[in-house]
Amino acid sequence: MKPLWISIVTVAMLLPMLASAETKEEEMARMQRVLNLRTMGMDKPAPPPPAVVIVAPEAVVIEPVAVEPVAVVDSSGLSLSLFTSYRLAGINLGMAKSDMIAKLQAEGYACNLDQAHAMLKTMGRSMCMFLSSEAPKIAMFTLKNEQVRDFELQETYQTGFPEQIYKSAKQKFMGSYGSHAQCKAQRRGEVCEVFGHGYRIVLRSELRKDKAKITHSFHTM
Repeated sequence: MKPLWISIVTVAMLLPMLASAETKEEEMARMQRVLNLRTMGMDKPAPPPPAVVIVAPEAVVIEPVAVEPVAVVDSSGLSLSLFTSYRLAGINLGMAKSDMIAKLQAEGYACNLDQAHAMLKTMGRSMCMFLSSEAPKIAMFTLKNEQVRDFELQETYQTGFPEQIYKSAKQKFMGSYGSHAQCKAQRRGEVCEVFGHGYRIVLRSELRKDKAKITHSFHTM
């Protein structure tokens, strides 16, 4: 039997060889694996997956659309001021009674005609008169809250050419209102009117052989 120390020495000498042999085998195996991978082209690293590109949707641009303003047009097609600023013998709608009387008296009208007033009061109207042997005028009116609501002016002309008197008045009337004025024949004359916004402006004629009676008026409808 060998001494124990010889066995220990022997093992100590063999261990590095066994470790070296195992390391060599592992190295050989590793090299073989590398060779196999190169041969099969598997040694190249796999390319990274393609990057996912998220494309944001294009913003929808809404172009502003020009909107035409909607005009509020009265059915008459005429401006309100045409009626409210209309003047007849210097009188307009809404004028105070005192201002109207003063204006008419300054133009030569007499407004203190008690007998005439008494006759017209039954119709709810008042009257002023311009006395003339050739062209007398009568102004009749109604009031609301002491302001002019309706006004009518009658002019009478003694002439052998009554049609010419009316023709001149009509041309002026139509020149102011054009196609907005409507005219129609009536007994011994014609009536023309224009209306809108709750108002009427009227021209009326009554023609005789030697006389022309022309009536201008504006009314609140």
